[in-house]
Amino acid sequence: MSAQTLAKFSISTHQKDAFNLHSVVTSPRSVSPADLESACANVNIDCQDDYLPPHAAVFLEFLFRTFFRQAHRTGLYNRQKELWESIARVDHGQLDRVLGGWIFASKEEPMSDLVLLDRNERPLIIARLVDPERAGELDERTSIQHLNTFLKKVSKLQMTRGTLTGCFVCFPGSRREEVLKKIEEIVGTDDPIGKYEAQLPPPASIPVDFLAYNEDFTGVDLVFPQLPRWN
Repeated sequence: MSAQTLAKFSISTHQKDAFNLHSVVTSPRSVSPADLESACANVNIDCQDDYLPPHAAVFLEFLFRTFFRQAHRTGLYNRQKELWESIARVDHGQLDRVLGGWIFASKEEPMSDLVLLDRNERPLIIARLVDPERAGELDERTSIQHLNTFLKKVSKLQMTRGTLTGCFVCFPGSRREEVLKKIEEIVGTDDPIGKYEAQLPPPASIPVDFLAYNEDFTGVDLVFPQLPRWN
């Protein structure tokens, strides 16, 4: 599949001398809940005059302000260490429309890929986001089809660049059960510890975390791996 860029954005800190994500990953065991809260609040997401669709902004807010904190508070960062640490290295990113079909007869798919890169243009994290306006086009078959296509893309990107630390799939809650079942089949859930690593098989060999949007796409929840309650 090809892609066309919909928006670009940068990631920085509001106050460079204040506590930030890099401060947390440098010494995670000595960080207090208040320090963690301050670090996440210190993240600045700048859309650079581009229009960033709300559901994409929801994902970014979740990644930098909720997932980073949630992974630290529950200990997930120990199982997905490279992914968690790489969040602090994200410098910028872009949202790409996923195109299907042939080169001369392409069509816009009901989803986009959000790619997060470091300052050296190395892709660190990639997420597939379903468009709210076209979520109704997905059924069980097409949801799994798009999931498989995305994971193939992840493997190809990892083979060519080798810098990915993790990926996310974000589907509407209505498609939660079939997507969850397929991801569990792919990564395996028999190992009570290994399931939290949620690691894709080679050549990707990185975590895949599954998020489900709420009904109006104004929020997301981490579905897999399922974590203990936290605050």
